[in-house]
Amino acid sequence: MSGPLTDLVVVEFSDQLGQLAGKLLADMGADVIKVEPPHGSAARKVGPFASAETGPERSLNFWYHNTNKRSFVADLDDPDSLAEVQALCARANLIIEDRAPGALAAYGLDFEALSASNGGLVYCSITPFGQTGPWANWKVNDLVALALGGPMM
Repeated sequence: MSGPLTDLVVVEFSDQLGQLAGKLLADMGADVIKVEPPHGSAARKVGPFASAETGPERSLNFWYHNTNKRSFVADLDDPDSLAEVQALCARANLIIEDRAPGALAAYGLDFEALSASNGGLVYCSITPFGQTGPWANWKVNDLVALALGGPMM
């Protein structure tokens, strides 16, 4: 891949909210590595699908948002697999994640833990309602976003 970001290594832990950021960087040449659980990213279940047959390899939404990326399957509950992901993050320039606040901290994959050994790390955490505050752990879907944005009033 060529482009202005060919020297950039990005590790992505995202399903819906962060995958476009990774796509844009990958399209500009960055080496974007999407970390997926053994059963695949939840984004693989989002339609529309390439045909009437659904499945993890048929999601057009997933195909579009994950072009030019590499996939790395990891079970974060497995110590060996987690060690591989931590090593991957140690050489990354950027982490993109859209998990619930604190979800990756349980695995030592939060900014504080990773930046201790990777001083130049940039960590982009995308959440619908921020990392702290009364709504930090709220879930979001289209209906909630529309309601809070005003169109439903």
